[in-house]
Amino acid sequence: MKILITLLVALYTSSLYAASHEIIYKGIYSWGPEVHSFKPCHEKTDYWVSFNWAGIKMHNYYKNEQNSPYQPMYIEFRGQILNEIVDGFAKQYHGLIRISEVETHTFMIPTQCN
Repeated sequence: MKILITLLVALYTSSLYAASHEIIYKGIYSWGPEVHSFKPCHEKTDYWVSFNWAGIKMHNYYKNEQNSPYQPMYIEFRGQILNEIVDGFAKQYHGLIRISEVETHTFMIPTQCN
């Protein structure tokens, strides 16, 4: 029983630690063959995107409403840059970013993010 409680406390603590390192990102999301990227506003870096259930609604909206592959879409989300080894097409990016919660997504790109 003590082991189970210890494991539960460790899991809870690690989830709080991970959530505390998440910030709000604003920028451009693109998707198409061999591309799944996010570029923060006013930065030259671009990231390969990772998400689970948190980004499904946004990603489905993108796939259903896009006019062409790689069409830029503005998004705001809570997430974090991951320090993980990547392979394949993801190696061509500056890193891996995980989306935890999407707050806004639109094909109307704000002028302050161009």
